Formats: sequence, C-alpha cells, structure tokens
Amino acid sequence: APEEVGRAVGEVAACAEAGEPVVFHCQKGKDRTGLVAALVESVCGVPRPEIVAGYAVSGALLGGDDAKPASRDGMKPGDGVDWGLFRGSPAPAMEDTLAWLDDTYGSPSDYLAKACGFDESRQASLRGLVS
Repeated sequence: APEEVGRAVGEVAACAEAGEPVVFHCQKGKDRTGLVAALVESVCGVPRPEIVAGYAVSGALLGGDDAKPASRDGMKPGDGVDWGLFRGSPAPAMEDTLAWLDDTYGSPSDYLAKACGFDESRQASLRGLVS
C-alpha cells in the first residue's frame, strides 16, 4: 500500500536525519527494496539512468544468474504459480515503473507526496542531507 511505501521512505529519512546508517531489504532485495531505493534516490536527485542501472545490477549481486528466462516447459495451466517469471531485475522493469509513476502522478516525488504521505517538505529535508 502507498502508505507503507511512505512509511518506509520516512524511516530511511529519519535514520539519515539522525546520522544513523540504514539497511532495508525484502526477500530478494529487488522488488519492494528496489522501489524504495528508487524513490529515495529520485528524491535525492540521482539521475534516472543511474537509478535504473542500480536496480538492474541486483540480479548478479544476489548470487549468480538471477535473470535467467523462466521456462514453462512441462507446466500445464493450473499447475500453480511459475515463480521463475519473477526472477531477475531487468532494467525495463524499473524504467516502466518510473514511467508509470510519471504518467499516473507526475513524478516519483509527486507519488510520494500525493499517495504516500511523504510530502515535499520532508522530501526537501532528505534531499538536503545528501547535497
């Protein structure tokens, strides 16, 4: 839920404001983690190509070739979820996510402010900590 995303970004900001290190992760460190990282980086002025590249490198850093194409060989409809379809962290996934935020909200910053409750003043505070 967007409120949880705002809360996660707020926790990152609170740690930064306190001068404390912060680590955030999920099971694979690419989906929820990738979104939170992309939002924080975007607010802090990291260029979009660097955000996308950072996301895309996750597969290789997570232990081997995490981006192998999924094989549906031998699977029949109704066999359950093919979790292989969720493997990897291809750059287009993050590019599409950021484009969706642009199209739907105006920008990642606007998404944080409008949907997540992490308003512009909090974003400016976070930005000020890294500039």
